[in-house]
Amino acid sequence: MPKLLHYKQPQAPHLQSKSRLFSLPAELRVNIFTLALTTPRIYLTVKNLRNELCLALVTPGTGGLDVYVIRAQRLLSLLLTCRRAHAEALPILYGINTFLVGNDTDLRLLARGMGGPFVRQLEFSWTLYEAPIRQLRKRWTSWLRSDRLEERWLKAWEEIKHMELCWLQVELCVPGGWRDKWIEREAEILHPLVDILREGASGGLTLTWERDANANIGAEELLPKWDVNRREW
Repeated sequence: MPKLLHYKQPQAPHLQSKSRLFSLPAELRVNIFTLALTTPRIYLTVKNLRNELCLALVTPGTGGLDVYVIRAQRLLSLLLTCRRAHAEALPILYGINTFLVGNDTDLRLLARGMGGPFVRQLEFSWTLYEAPIRQLRKRWTSWLRSDRLEERWLKAWEEIKHMELCWLQVELCVPGGWRDKWIEREAEILHPLVDILREGASGGLTLTWERDANANIGAEELLPKWDVNRREW
């Protein structure tokens, strides 16, 4: 049998082996990735992609020069170049930047995603709009007016508790119709935050209601390690 029939085409050289980036020492690659991926804040939002919820970088506005779009392309393009770049750069992207999420769904997707274990700095701003009309005609089944919302509330703080954060900023925005109840039961409502910070981590809390003048325990006493601020909303 002619030998030509057994001839095999030589495999193309792996592009990563030809890349000058991966010929550099690991320490230098870390420095390069850090410079390329550092950004002031990363705003995340939920998008429905093929009937599946996923997180995406916020890109507000359409038309013209959009700095968020440019930033998103820069941050993600490096990770998409090859598997090795993705593996090396992903922990850096999530570890060095501050992520901002605006509700418990965003938080859950971030915490359970591939970058969740690497997130170290988080801003969690939750505006609680839900106030079912039917609950207004009945007695309160919980301090959040609905058992479903109370379950979401507790799960959100459990998600954060399992993240290895070194810095956490929380902002809670409550509509005026709810504010009296939150003022009255502030200590009970904020109790899930008591043990949420890991040793050595720092936290900030912004509340959009005033303190109850008759309360012996408020956020300031309940969370002595936190920087507590109050403002009107």
